[in-house]
Amino acid sequence: MAFISGRWCWLQFKAVHSDEGVVILSSSNICFESKTVKINGNLSCKSRVYPKSVWLHIESLAQSRWLIVNARSVEPQNFIRLKRAILAARTESAGLK
Repeated sequence: MAFISGRWCWLQFKAVHSDEGVVILSSSNICFESKTVKINGNLSCKSRVYPKSVWLHIESLAQSRWLIVNARSVEPQNFIRLKRAILAARTESAGLK
């Protein structure tokens, strides 16, 4: 039973943690494309910024998904752009409330 639950957790982790792909940002809209998955939507205020990673909560019409980006997997300038986009989306959603 422990093996089955461990395997399920690993598959869920791999689904959120894509090995490679392209992130396209435009204001609060985001598009992520890889060989296996394509995610389009808006950054939500649930997105998180950490020193070594960013957790993108992407909301689309049908569903919402998490995308975890590690700092070592992107260039430093692009990682800073992701952080700024998250902070802008959070500020925008706080202003709407």
